[in-house]
Amino acid sequence: MADHGPLDVEAFKRDIELELQQTESLLGQTVSTQTISSGDGMYFPIIAKNSGMNERSGDGEFPFDNPVHTRVKVELVEKAVKDQILYKDLQTSQVNAKEAAIKSQMAAVETEFDNAIMTALDATTETFSLAGSAVTAADVRGILAKLYGNYVSPSSPVYGVVSPAWFQQMMGFKEVASFDFNGNKLLTKAQQSFNWMGVTWIMHPSVPGVGTSSAKCFVYSSACVGHAAAANTRGTNVEHDGANLRYTVTSWLYHGAKVIQNGGVIEITHNDTTAQTAMAA
Repeated sequence: MADHGPLDVEAFKRDIELELQQTESLLGQTVSTQTISSGDGMYFPIIAKNSGMNERSGDGEFPFDNPVHTRVKVELVEKAVKDQILYKDLQTSQVNAKEAAIKSQMAAVETEFDNAIMTALDATTETFSLAGSAVTAADVRGILAKLYGNYVSPSSPVYGVVSPAWFQQMMGFKEVASFDFNGNKLLTKAQQSFNWMGVTWIMHPSVPGVGTSSAKCFVYSSACVGHAAAANTRGTNVEHDGANLRYTVTSWLYHGAKVIQNGGVIEITHNDTTAQTAMAA
């Protein structure tokens, strides 16, 4: 009988796949998502601004508005993470090698989802300059005025993905922290997101340039960023390598993300170093 080592490969594979199917990234729910059954990408429509409705003309017909609709293709890219589990780690390590492998695969999948979306956000050409070195409530109002001024649908959820320094600065706004302005007692809770001014603000540790004088933060409409994935979005393969006394664990994704309406994604450069110094004083 063939030696399959100390692990039940099929059972281990099922355990990983179950965990991965339940994995959700911080940004995965903040964009428009589409699933495709075949092909290398998905087209997302850009609906042109309509001038409104018209009365009948002199000939009794309603005139055509003829807005020009376009589309943007989000191309899929294959990504994978590969780990190994040694026999000796299963038998002698103080760390649960199986559990460590599962957590490692899950973390890699979560990071890949967020990296793809963050890369897409970083491609926008719409920017907003803060009035000073620290973000203020007036800045936030200005950002939202620009966002909605770019004909972004008010019916689509809006998200702010910001650095930890920006997030903590906002906690100092009376409009955010005071129960008089906000129904939630935010300063009594340890949380990574909150709602204010119609925006769900998310603190993300991996915004581009985090912790530097040029951290990039984003405010965007979910309808303006597309994420596409294959129907069997993620999968796992576990192989027994008896010759080398180990197992290899590979999880993969086939997905992609892209800004589909540039005006709906605003990039703001934030000086995290100044903010951190000010809060420490």
